[in-house]
Amino acid sequence: MGMTMSRYQIIFSGQLVHGASREQGPARLTRLFRADDARIATLFSGRRISPDSGLEVGET
Repeated sequence: MGMTMSRYQIIFSGQLVHGASREQGPARLTRLFRADDARIATLFSGRRISPDSGLEVGET
């Protein structure tokens, strides 16, 4: 019998946490993911986005 791994789907809605500014959130993600501004801007478009699906526990 093989070991069953749990899988997760990450959904990004672009909502900011309390106290974060509209400029601060995207700027931090740009640095964190080393992504260009255009790609990060799509995360804050107002649509729900799933950047990756089927991630294993250690990848989340």
